[in-house]
Amino acid sequence: MRIIVSPLTAAALTAAEERPERILSFCDVKGKVPYFKPYPGMKRLVLKMNDLHEERPDGRAPSRADVIKMIEFIAERDLRKTLLIHCVMGISRSMAAAFIALSLHRPGEEAELARRMREKAPHAAPNTRILAFADSVLGRNGAMTHAFAVREKANLKSAGVPVTFDF
Repeated sequence: MRIIVSPLTAAALTAAEERPERILSFCDVKGKVPYFKPYPGMKRLVLKMNDLHEERPDGRAPSRADVIKMIEFIAERDLRKTLLIHCVMGISRSMAAAFIALSLHRPGEEAELARRMREKAPHAAPNTRILAFADSVLGRNGAMTHAFAVREKANLKSAGVPVTFDF
């Protein structure tokens, strides 16, 4: 299983080089949807939401429906092929989606997967609202949220470049 998490600045180039089967794009509500040159077999899901951890009047927080769409999109993929996930910075929404993708077929391994993600991407700070909805939808009883809640604070110095997870 190969998952690449990228900031927006590197996403189009990463897609052109890697030609992932699926691209999951998180875009801010008022932001533009980035263009990716299409190629045969490419599937893409664009979710427009702000990187909010709770409902607020100044933006659109991730919803349960968003998370269900994301899980369905991720679950339909060929695990032998690459999944590219990006948001603006590659820190919160996209890392939450990557964690969900890694955890989807590995219930009970959430803490170990979170540890391994943080080793490869010290800047990983998955959106807690997305993780909470995924916990509920996947019946993980808080294991996904807890896996990152007990981790050390994210080190943002490593942010800004694509990260590949192959586990």
